[in-house]
Amino acid sequence: MNGYEEKIKDCLFLEVCNAAGREEWDGLAHQQKENLMLVCRLSGYDEKFQRDCGLVTREQMEHWGIEEEVLFQDAWANMFAKRPPVLMDFEDAYEHHYDQNILAMEKKPERIWRTDADFYVLTNNMDHGAVYMMDEATLQKSAEKLDGNLIVLPASIHDVYLMVEREGLDMERLRNGVYGANRAFPDADYLSDEIYRYDRDTHRLSVIPGSVQEEQAGMVLYQ
Repeated sequence: MNGYEEKIKDCLFLEVCNAAGREEWDGLAHQQKENLMLVCRLSGYDEKFQRDCGLVTREQMEHWGIEEEVLFQDAWANMFAKRPPVLMDFEDAYEHHYDQNILAMEKKPERIWRTDADFYVLTNNMDHGAVYMMDEATLQKSAEKLDGNLIVLPASIHDVYLMVEREGLDMERLRNGVYGANRAFPDADYLSDEIYRYDRDTHRLSVIPGSVQEEQAGMVLYQ
């Protein structure tokens, strides 16, 4: 595999970004889900192409002699081994209590600090943790731990908020909150203004239809 096993395989990682307005996708290794794009990044230095490693291109894949399916399988294996997913309630995430990982618990802890808005944060302990919203197994495990279908709110490329779907949730309020929060973060951290639903029975992530009311977009999500 032209050095792939020895030099490349263990240096692959994944990131998620918004698919809109990108003209270079055809030249990159990528997988699309809804309006989001999963891309593969190579850490280190690529001697063949004489450059610091950025997003993996199809030209590089051809040089290594590997298929896209293998590339993403290896990159996911690295993510889980070196940057595993962490699911925390909002308070633990705010305090950076990464050891309170609900995904590693037999059952989620009883919530005693908030009853009006059950927010959870899906991330990792480094960066680009929002990539795990693109992993069906992680969303399914999260849904099982939280015992319900999930409303997925992209906070940035680094983390996403999860809520358990329940009757009476104001989806437009959530959408406006995501839109407003996105305007407060650097453009480089932007992921999406959409909100999503994960169905644990069909194992499907989909965009929740709707539109932003900009005059209400400044509200804080968890108020």
